[in-house]
This record gives sequence, structure tokens and C-alpha cells, in this order.
Amino acid sequence: MHWTRLQKAALGFNLFLGLIILLLGLTRLISVDTTVTGILIVVLLSIVGLVRGKFWGL
Repeated sequence: MHWTRLQKAALGFNLFLGLIILLLGLTRLISVDTTVTGILIVVLLSIVGLVRGKFWGL
């Protein structure tokens, strides 16, 4: 699979965002429910971005 620059940037941003959410959850600055929800949203956005880029050629 050929990765476009947009896909790489989006995946990098999502991983960075997920890491921030995870660190906030581990330090108890946000609740466990918020951490889990945030991680799930980041994972879903990553999957949608990759599939969309693969099938739509973005």
C-alpha cells in the first residue's frame, strides 16, 4: 500500500493525540471513561482515514 503524505500526517497526528489522551489518563488528570472513549475515537479515526485513503485514493 502506498502511503500519501496526507495519510502519514493524519496517522501521526492521531498517534500524537492518542498518546496525550493516554498520558492524561495515566496521570489521573482525566477520568478512565474519558480516556477509553478518547482512545477509541482516535483508533476509529485512524482506521477511517486509512480505509478512506486506500479506497478513494486521497
